[in-house]
Amino acid sequence: MAAKEKTAGDKLNEALKKADDAVKELKAMGKNAKVALSEDFSALKSAIVDTNVAKRIVEAKDRIADVAGNSVEKVKECSAKVDENVHDKPYYYIGGALVVGFLLGLLVGRRD
Repeated sequence: MAAKEKTAGDKLNEALKKADDAVKELKAMGKNAKVALSEDFSALKSAIVDTNVAKRIVEAKDRIADVAGNSVEKVKECSAKVDENVHDKPYYYIGGALVVGFLLGLLVGRRD
């Protein structure tokens, strides 16, 4: 019986050694994965910093605001110019409106 117990103990020791080796291997894999993930994160972070995405977004926003401001100013200038011309020569604009109205009336009246 002592021989059977010894072999069972040997088997138990082998199983424990294999389990210990597996735990060590898993720990090593975990460390490798942690290193790989930190390297990937660092590469991603540097890529984002290199492209300056946030800076470009702010620059685009500023350019859009400038274009909108300039457009508003140009519309105000054009409307002031048209207002001035209408006050200087009102009959020209009345005549133009009459011609446009007449032509629209002809087009709308032809419903054949």
